[in-house]
Amino acid sequence: MTAQAQQILADLPGGASPAKVEARPRASVTPIPLKSNRLFVSLFTVGVIASLILGWLSRHDNNLSAAEGLGYTLGLVGGIAMLSLLLYPLRKHWGLMSRVGAVRHWFRIHMLLGVIGPVLVLFHANFSFGSLNSNLALICMLLVAGSGVVGRYMYIKIHYGLYGQRANLQEMRHTLKISKGKLSDTLHLSGRNINRLKRVERYALKRRNLLSGVLHMPFVTMYCWWMRYTIVSSVRSELRKQAEQRGWDKDMLHDISHNALVMLRQYLKTLQSTAHFHFYERLFGLWHVIHLPLFIMLVISGLVHVFATHSY
Repeated sequence: MTAQAQQILADLPGGASPAKVEARPRASVTPIPLKSNRLFVSLFTVGVIASLILGWLSRHDNNLSAAEGLGYTLGLVGGIAMLSLLLYPLRKHWGLMSRVGAVRHWFRIHMLLGVIGPVLVLFHANFSFGSLNSNLALICMLLVAGSGVVGRYMYIKIHYGLYGQRANLQEMRHTLKISKGKLSDTLHLSGRNINRLKRVERYALKRRNLLSGVLHMPFVTMYCWWMRYTIVSSVRSELRKQAEQRGWDKDMLHDISHNALVMLRQYLKTLQSTAHFHFYERLFGLWHVIHLPLFIMLVISGLVHVFATHSY
């Protein structure tokens, strides 16, 4: 924003002077969680989906046998990959492994094996059901794999990037406070718009139980979008009136509007992220409670399947 536009903003009622804005200490706030390595994840996902489609379409022609040859080898490697998933929680909680590599690298391997293992086992089973014990092991594996996909989605909602450190609600609220302060320094809002922002903030940050929170999240998103549209329209109208009264040219009006509306959108986006974080943090805790028993069932059913296969 130009110096002239800064001065005009400072002259508006409630506006902050450039000196005041610059003098305000900037808090070191960790950014809102974002997805990282999107290209790798996208290519890997496309490759897995293509492999599954190809395997399903050729299941009657590939002559894979779970009892011998390539089919047996795929099942063995897939089973080892699934058992290797235990290494990640051991690395996190077992003191003897605490210095063996960075946790984020273990997590990356954990995620890769959690996808590659089930894919290999599906090829091992030739995308079809067999005996009772093998069916039970296959169903448990699919449940664990599906649970892992859901867990990954929730994980990136409460961490700084896919392999980053975990955020906390206090940090998110601090980020929201900083964003709100920047908005107040940049833009003078009418009493009506201030009340609108207060209402949406109360609604977004209100504590709810987990069940009502599932319905609450989409409404928070829609409410923030609607408020952004409503307040942006109102602010633009107010600034156009100011431009006519003070003789601003188009470039000046554009600079002032852009700077003010960017701060408004940033505040509403941060508010939405804070509300979502609170919900997903609680949901992720519940997911842990469900995922562990599923994985234990998978290990037991897999061992029973291996024992039955080699005994009869």
